[in-house]
Amino acid sequence: MSLFRILFLPVSFIALFHVSPIFAEESYFISKSQVVSDLDTFQECEACPSMVVLPKGYFSFGSTEKEAREAHRRFKIGLNIDPDEVPDPYDTFVSETPKHDVTIDVPIAMGLTEVTREEWAACVAERRCADEADARIRFRLRNGPYQDHPRSPITAVTYTEMQDYLAWLNDKVGAKVYRLPTEVEWEYAARAGAKTIFAQGDSLTREQANFSIYWREIEGGRSVWKRDPGNEKRPVTVDELDAANSWGLRHMSGNVSETTRSCWSEGHLGFASSARYLAASYRPLGCRRVGKGGSYGASVELARPARRVGHPEDYWGPWVGFRIVRELKAEDNQEG
Repeated sequence: MSLFRILFLPVSFIALFHVSPIFAEESYFISKSQVVSDLDTFQECEACPSMVVLPKGYFSFGSTEKEAREAHRRFKIGLNIDPDEVPDPYDTFVSETPKHDVTIDVPIAMGLTEVTREEWAACVAERRCADEADARIRFRLRNGPYQDHPRSPITAVTYTEMQDYLAWLNDKVGAKVYRLPTEVEWEYAARAGAKTIFAQGDSLTREQANFSIYWREIEGGRSVWKRDPGNEKRPVTVDELDAANSWGLRHMSGNVSETTRSCWSEGHLGFASSARYLAASYRPLGCRRVGKGGSYGASVELARPARRVGHPEDYWGPWVGFRIVRELKAEDNQEG
């Protein structure tokens, strides 16, 4: 047993207990020489992102109507907007409902971080991925700053370009095992067994996540938006801040909004298992895809794991990136 596994056994035991006491720990086959278990980390190839095995279990997905209303109210108060003001252009929190239990029955590992610029560059170097992100960011931000560090999340790529990256990665490992997470898999990972608003508790600091503080003031009879001078104007690198949850996943809240494979709906579909949500995501191209996690330019209320937005598949933005999952197969379910 590696030192990493020894160090993480207490976390694994606690996390499994809080998520679900009904699933025993399993071992999963990566290659003939590599078998992994809950909360083990691995990197399947030199260019592959580092992954962590998620324990199977169940959790409460989304928000109740009361929780959504309270989050909406906090959001407006943070913007210095009367919470009872109508009409309200921000009333999209209802899409987080209904809250319901979902069993995570498809074993997966998830990227410890968002896919980075250096990971994307490896795909570009082999002419399998588009090399347009920087030009797009400069176009959108004009002369503003942007993060060009190799360990910064790749941003300004579309959903279909993400599929090119995944196809390249699957070719690297010789199996169709890497994909985008569904929104239910993403939220399960982001919560990491926590029952609080965020994985870190019911509040979040800017030492823990890269989000923005901004508000509205009335000056001369018109609305003026003010921004805190301490706000980051770009993503930070994936290694910055105290941004890991109890499963080791970093920047699930804030930094960049993360695209999932799930198609947008006005509310949750109400399925009882992650397998059913995964099946529902196999739809022809053309739907709006769900984004999760907020971003460096958004309010802390938009960084809640329950929060969801929808983007067209050809949408790109300097604040939108992605993280990947790898499907796993139990060690005792191997052929040969």
